[in-house]
Amino acid sequence: MIADIAALVVVCAIAVECIVRLPFIALVRAVVDASGKALRVVRSRRISDHWKEKVMLAYSGETLAATLKLLVLLVLVGAALVAVSLGVDRITGNFLEFIASPLGIAGSLVAAGAYAKARTLVAPRIARL
Repeated sequence: MIADIAALVVVCAIAVECIVRLPFIALVRAVVDASGKALRVVRSRRISDHWKEKVMLAYSGETLAATLKLLVLLVLVGAALVAVSLGVDRITGNFLEFIASPLGIAGSLVAAGAYAKARTLVAPRIARL
C-alpha cells in the first residue's frame, strides 16, 4: 500500500511536469483564439457571406491543426503514463487496481494538486538562485 501511494505520487508528478513543460497551454490557447476569431467573423454584419465562407475555412483549418496537435500530445503523454503505470504494476503487483479504486483516484487528484502547488511555490525560488 505504501509503495502504491509512493508510485502514485511519482506518476502524478510526471503527469504534472508533462502538462507544464509541453505546449498544452499554447495549443489550447490556439484553439480558443481561432474559435474566437471565427465567432467574431460570423457575428459581423459588415462581412459578406462570401468572405465569411472563405475566412471560416482558414479558421477551421487553424482549429483542426491545433486540435490534432493537442490530441497527439495527449496520446503521447497518456501512453507514457500507461507505460510507467504498467511498469510499476509489474513491481508492486496491484498498482493498476489501486489507481482505479476510489482511494487511488482521490489520491491522484490530491497528489497532482499538491505537486502543482508545491512546484509553483518552489520554482520561482530555484530560478532566483
